[in-house]
Amino acid sequence: MHAPGSSVEGWDRRSWAWLLVVLAAGAVVLLWGLEGGTMRVYDEGLYGQLGRNALEHGQFMHAVDREGGLYPGFTKPPLSIACVALSFRALGVSMLALRLPFALSMLGLCAVAFCWGRRIGGLAMAVGWAGCLLGVAACMRWGRVACVEPMLMLWIVLGLWAYHEALVRRGGSGLLWAVGAGVALALAMATKQVVVGLAVVPIVGLELHRREGRRALPRLALALGPAVVVGVAWLWWMTSRFGDAAIDLYVRTGVVRRVAGFESGHGARSLNELARTVSEACEPFPWVLGVAGLVLLLLMRPADDRRDDGAPLLAGLLVTAVVVYDNLSQSLVPWYALDVVVPLTAGLGFLVAGVVETRGDRLGMARTAGGVLALGVGAVGMLGSVVSQLDVAVLVGVAALGVMRRPALAGAGRVALMGAAAVAFVVGTLHDPTLWLPPGGHEQLMRTLAARGVTRVDVDADTRLGGEYPLVTYYGPAARVVRRPPWRGEGDEAPQAYVTSALWPLELHPEDGSEIVRAPGVMAFLGGDPRRAAWTSATLDALLDAGPLTFEAEHMPSQRDDTLRSDPTASGGRVRARVPDGPRESPFVLTHGPDLGLPRGRYVARFWLRWDCGGAVGGQPAAQVRVIASNAIVAEREVGCEDGEPSGGFEPVEVDVVLPRKAVVELRVHYVSGAVWHDRTELVR
Repeated sequence: MHAPGSSVEGWDRRSWAWLLVVLAAGAVVLLWGLEGGTMRVYDEGLYGQLGRNALEHGQFMHAVDREGGLYPGFTKPPLSIACVALSFRALGVSMLALRLPFALSMLGLCAVAFCWGRRIGGLAMAVGWAGCLLGVAACMRWGRVACVEPMLMLWIVLGLWAYHEALVRRGGSGLLWAVGAGVALALAMATKQVVVGLAVVPIVGLELHRREGRRALPRLALALGPAVVVGVAWLWWMTSRFGDAAIDLYVRTGVVRRVAGFESGHGARSLNELARTVSEACEPFPWVLGVAGLVLLLLMRPADDRRDDGAPLLAGLLVTAVVVYDNLSQSLVPWYALDVVVPLTAGLGFLVAGVVETRGDRLGMARTAGGVLALGVGAVGMLGSVVSQLDVAVLVGVAALGVMRRPALAGAGRVALMGAAAVAFVVGTLHDPTLWLPPGGHEQLMRTLAARGVTRVDVDADTRLGGEYPLVTYYGPAARVVRRPPWRGEGDEAPQAYVTSALWPLELHPEDGSEIVRAPGVMAFLGGDPRRAAWTSATLDALLDAGPLTFEAEHMPSQRDDTLRSDPTASGGRVRARVPDGPRESPFVLTHGPDLGLPRGRYVARFWLRWDCGGAVGGQPAAQVRVIASNAIVAEREVGCEDGEPSGGFEPVEVDVVLPRKAVVELRVHYVSGAVWHDRTELVR
């Protein structure tokens, strides 16, 4: 058993083995399916846009706009943007390359938590802290997207751990660790400006408490000096190049206005807003237990180790973050909660370690009870989407009684208890749909066009991208929004590709000889002669005369990202499907499109569907099919579940449609209940 506060010198095989386990688990949680889903327009769009601009102009010292000038909307130093640009250069432009630097930062943060946790409380706390950090909602929410906070906290926690090592070690080794702390905090400064104060305040406070006087000055200078030098040197360079514009951007806007609160009220703090955000970010753990764990950690530190004890840095980090975000700053955005979650998970990890490192006194019993409670509540939360939480809660209660009645559990019992909790977290994490989302439509075109060297892209306004951030992130600094196809004469320079949300049928073979690249909700024309029409007004009539128009479901957009699935029985090998885990599911639009203007006349729409009514309740249908013309429903039909039987294979569900005039038509499949698969839709005149 490891006594909290005792020195941890060499790394044995068990420590290395557990670190590899943590890194392997973290790689699954943070890297598996990283390219999946759709882009977050603001933060990911911003970092993607600035990363592509930096790569285009070769400027990595500050954020640049599409023309290579100083970008006025990014108030942070350039490290995060440089990392994104270099990732694009190394891996090609894709959502994977955009998110990877931040996901690796989160993985590195878990590794540093393991190392520092081992220094503070031994191997059990190392595994507990890293495991809790991987298990909280904040890890999936901000560790798998382009978000600067994991990168910032990696450098801050790395700096605090290195400073702790500098306190413990003597002579040159201690000074080297102080230098390491300085490098880490300099990187934090290069990531997010004066927020490096989250580490500086605890370090200075600890040294004032230790009262070493002048003996602490070399260590403080080595640890804090590089951040000051880097910050001042970069700001001086920016000021010499851009004058007052740099001061206004990085000081008045980036610091003063952010602390004082933006005039628009964006992010302004309200009572308990941070507490609610932290509570959501800490799920499935109660954040209050993290505070309790840090209190017990400080109370259980041996008195003779306090001179070299760096554990109070954790409490200092928590207090500083709370004071800054909850009391000083009037600008609060959700991902700031990660700064608070990191020390809270350290407290949780200390409690969890108490399940293994049991002690017979009151503090030890309280720690063990808190660890069992943390594991139990966490397991109940993680398994909520898999099994009944009430059943799990009863089992956890029985286990808690056993632990508290027998504090000195046999080794096998402790292993079984921790193993059961680990299995719960593995099952819950693997059941998270975030890991299994396929890339969205623009996300697929982003990779495809960049891999082919396509830089001049016209994006039709019908795609509704939502501004410059996603436009440049997806298609590069030379991309532009147009309101008509390039062969209708918009602009002087011919594009290399044209992207639209109008989904033409599989039977379309462009008249200009261009290639069609299809993705969910969008399609791109590339190659051929962009000034020659890919289709004319007569093209649709000719296709309707020749036979049915076919629209594969996988090319049509859906209201949910997780509906795209492989299916060998489908015509295109993939379907849009919803197969719920439980008997109840909220209705939503499974597929919609193609948003084509059809001439007046009579039509038949065939929706090729498969369904299973096993989960349907109350006589609900499995699905509804609708035909909408010019925003009005002109035909609809309910599908299946009259007798509660599955459909077997894909069956055509036909709907007669009459268009009295030309109209933009949308063919929709609404999921209602049970399980539904949509293969394709055919339209016949």
